[in-house]
Amino acid sequence: MRPALWLCPVLALALGAQDANPKNMGVQARINYPIGDLKDNFGNFGMGLGVFVEHQLEDGYAVRLVGGMDIFGKGLSGGLTEDTRARVFHFDVEGIKFLRPDEEANLLGPYLVAGVGAYGWELTRSGTSTRTVRWGGSAGFGYRLSPSVDAELRGHFSSPESGLNAASISAGLSYRF
Repeated sequence: MRPALWLCPVLALALGAQDANPKNMGVQARINYPIGDLKDNFGNFGMGLGVFVEHQLEDGYAVRLVGGMDIFGKGLSGGLTEDTRARVFHFDVEGIKFLRPDEEANLLGPYLVAGVGAYGWELTRSGTSTRTVRWGGSAGFGYRLSPSVDAELRGHFSSPESGLNAASISAGLSYRF
């Protein structure tokens, strides 16, 4: 399948979500703290970057399509060789529930977020790489600070290979435009 075809659902949602004051597309930067097997094998720190399209539904609900990448290891953490790293490319569908939809016309304030998606893992140890695609998910809490800025804290989970559970906690900042 051609790479451009993967963007069709994202672009279709973006066109359908347009309104008079659109702020439905954006970018998110994350700092990740790995837990368990991911921390033991790939270090104490990770970074991520993603792009998303969000569509507001009725009664304080929203749906979001997200594509992104996270990296653990490769010089990001002390004590690991430079050729020990984990990279994960992900495409998620997320649901958002605003906790105070009737109090704020612009849906500012706290919200819950949960998602599921396909996670493409590339694990490199001692110069040898393995690649897998597995299901993964995330859940967390966010706060819409302004019509353009969100802050989120969430947990992620996937299993890139048998016997290796990849879990992390991330803190992210999103900018919508």
